[in-house]
Amino acid sequence: MPVTLNAKVSKKQNLAGNYWSFSLEFQNPYDFLAGQYVSIKVAPDGTRRSYSIASAPDSNTVELLIDVSPGGVGSKYFLALKEGDVVEA
Repeated sequence: MPVTLNAKVSKKQNLAGNYWSFSLEFQNPYDFLAGQYVSIKVAPDGTRRSYSIASAPDSNTVELLIDVSPGGVGSKYFLALKEGDVVEA
């Protein structure tokens, strides 16, 4: 069964055009293996989107690299986030 955790957006950075980097800071180390993903709640109705993790394991920070050009619910959600916002993962 998936575990739901909250994470704070500790960094939001536009890398180039539609490509953004988001750092999510968890209270405790977020244990994962290379190639795994994190599922983020992107709408009040519980809609979730999955994003590949672009950082090394064994840290309480997870970095996501996101292409927002599709313009879907996940793209709009991430574009609206500000540093300090909390996401459900």
